[in-house]
Amino acid sequence: MDLVNILLLILPSAVLAGIGYLVRFRKAYWLISGYNTMSAEKKQKVDVAGLGKLMGNMCFALAAIFFVGFALLFLEQPLAGLVFLGASVPVIIYVLIAAQKYDGNTRRESGQMKTGAKVAVGAIILFLLLILGFAGYMIAQGMKPASITWENDTLTIAGSYGLAIPRAEIKRADLIDALPEIQRRTNGSAVGDRLRGHFQLKDIGAVLLFVDRSKPPFLMIETNTARIYLNLETPEKTRQLFAELKP
Repeated sequence: MDLVNILLLILPSAVLAGIGYLVRFRKAYWLISGYNTMSAEKKQKVDVAGLGKLMGNMCFALAAIFFVGFALLFLEQPLAGLVFLGASVPVIIYVLIAAQKYDGNTRRESGQMKTGAKVAVGAIILFLLLILGFAGYMIAQGMKPASITWENDTLTIAGSYGLAIPRAEIKRADLIDALPEIQRRTNGSAVGDRLRGHFQLKDIGAVLLFVDRSKPPFLMIETNTARIYLNLETPEKTRQLFAELKP
């Protein structure tokens, strides 16, 4: 793991843990968003000690979630890492709701929450749930195998980053047992062993991948403008496609 990755792993968690310590134990309540911009009159209606304890604990929880989530990503466990990072959304929603009991500005004299406060909190929760839902959808899409068909002398790769390759554009097609070393993803998705989109390979450069690394062999196709690596649901189907592509 290089220095950049180490910093990406440690820095977000360290910052959150530091903020949590300052807010909860050093009473740095000016770090609490929203409270720090209130007028003096409104601040008097806030149980800032209780709010500070809640927000400090949230920062500690998020620091732990981010550390484990990013560690899993760096250990090439992307699905587990993304799920772990997604757990931050329920934590934030819980804290957002729980924080309201410490803010007297959001409640009537009867103790009930004001309508405007309910709408604001509901809007934020809805926004967070939409983000979580979108992330879940993208993960689910990334886990699906690429739809690859060979019809009418044209190889069609459907979905994200897909393309159509007529036989006349295929300069070379090889069947290989192992992928070259992947240096980085430039514009694509990587969920578990499923890789889709633009990647950089060692000693080769920019390529398109539509592969499940757990199911070799892989078909390498070279055209005038791109190099593509792909495989199908089973090794037998990949070999059959290779046989059909050969001149």
